[in-house]
Amino acid sequence: MPSIGGNQAWDLILRNSGRSAAYDLRLTVSAWPEEDILTKALRTMFETPQTLPPNTSIRSYWSLGPSKHPRSSHPVGFDQPVDLTVTYKSDNREASEYRDTFRLDSTVLGMTPMGASGIEQPNGATPHEKKMREIVRALNEMRRGN
Repeated sequence: MPSIGGNQAWDLILRNSGRSAAYDLRLTVSAWPEEDILTKALRTMFETPQTLPPNTSIRSYWSLGPSKHPRSSHPVGFDQPVDLTVTYKSDNREASEYRDTFRLDSTVLGMTPMGASGIEQPNGATPHEKKMREIVRALNEMRRGN
């Protein structure tokens, strides 16, 4: 899903829409990209069992786009398609583990709507105006219900 962190970034959202908690929730991916600050944090999150109560979600960055570091052109996070496997257990301790695999490929999603940032000033913008545009964009993102 497009990120609240910027127009080149993507978020990973895990949402429990069931009636019971998801216990021992674990995530695995088919391949890890080069390690960076984001993939290191995601690896820690994936390797740590989570409990996700009903009607709650976990949101994390998935990709932040091209690196802004002067010595690296490597994208931060996941920029290539991967298979993400989700496993968890329910309240029903007699039930086996639930497992599902999803293909995540942000390169095939086309143009994704983003929250508008308001009117562009014709003579550029002051730092204050730029910050106000960020606030307007953030409010518009909240209206999407994500």
